[in-house]
Amino acid sequence: MTAVDMNLSLDQALPSESKYLSKNDVITPVIATIRSFQYDELTAGEGEKLIVLFDNDIKPLVLNKTNKNRLMIQYPDVQGLAGYKGKRIKLFFDANVEFSGRTVGGIRIDAGWKPESNDPNDAIPF
Repeated sequence: MTAVDMNLSLDQALPSESKYLSKNDVITPVIATIRSFQYDELTAGEGEKLIVLFDNDIKPLVLNKTNKNRLMIQYPDVQGLAGYKGKRIKLFFDANVEFSGRTVGGIRIDAGWKPESNDPNDAIPF
């Protein structure tokens, strides 16, 4: 039997089994290297959403408008989706993310974070 950190919330203690990255996956910031993009239908009738695929067994991220804008701010010179391949981003939990008028917390791309290099073998600066 394993002891449970009693400071965790229920969301953190019993994480979702989603195939996509969730806010519980980035309680500790994650540095991810973009591999590619694809469209995926999340739920019937909602239409396809743009998904970011990462290297190193990091779950894919459903890209929303805010994170799309943050990605464009972080890499303003990139032209076309193929230009993001190999780019590194920092994903973190932001407790202030709102959905349907409620503060629920969520994933954000840190648009101000700049990797020292784009080599995934380099040390990860925080």
